[in-house]
Amino acid sequence: MPHDVGLEVSVKSVLIIVFDGEGEELAGGETSSEPDAIPSFLLEHAAEPNRILHESGIQAIWLTRELEKRGLPIICMDPRLAHKALSRRISVTLNDRSGEIFCVTRKFLLRGRT
Repeated sequence: MPHDVGLEVSVKSVLIIVFDGEGEELAGGETSSEPDAIPSFLLEHAAEPNRILHESGIQAIWLTRELEKRGLPIICMDPRLAHKALSRRISVTLNDRSGEIFCVTRKFLLRGRT
């Protein structure tokens, strides 16, 4: 079954969250921001990612190109769209990185299914 994946990228590490077809979180973890570390994590938790979403940032172009070379379906999202999605949250107050990427990715991925 294909899964959707959200990435929160920093210089040294990447927070990865795997979602099922309904947008529910299945797995999550942190790995190195090296391009080979991300597919290794995905092989264990989401062997067939449908889409992989991350926000644009300082490493966005490099990471997107490297993951595309590895055959992964990566999508880079503008941070302004992420802020817009977060500002529409109803009674959800998650301030940590995993909460933010969960909310943004889930909203984006579910919107793509309608």
